[in-house]
Amino acid sequence: MILPLIILSIIGLVTIFYTIYAEYKAKQDPKYRSLCDFNKYISCTKTIKSPWERVLFGIPNSIVGIGYYFLIILLAFAGRAQFALYLALITSSLVLIVTVLMIRTEKVLCTICSLQWLIMLVQAIVAFQYL
Repeated sequence: MILPLIILSIIGLVTIFYTIYAEYKAKQDPKYRSLCDFNKYISCTKTIKSPWERVLFGIPNSIVGIGYYFLIILLAFAGRAQFALYLALITSSLVLIVTVLMIRTEKVLCTICSLQWLIMLVQAIVAFQYL
């Protein structure tokens, strides 16, 4: 069992569940501002409403993220650091690409997206240390 991967996944899941909550609130109230909205350039709500919210076959990124973290938890319980490392590297690379594209096209930085990328990157580092 690789406990740091499990803890990081739980932190990631908490942030994703907040994103789902913010998405729900933003759909109910167009004037809703989430806790991670700082200005027009740093905004989770603006990101949630952008086309970049559904990158993989129209599935919300938050749902894909939940699957990712549960898979990392399973790999951590099984002690499969090598697979966790590959998954974390691939996923963090994809999240980084989407974040950069979002900044370039939408002119906005999503703090939750950046936090997700950081968590995944740390997970890759942790998994590497368990090889």
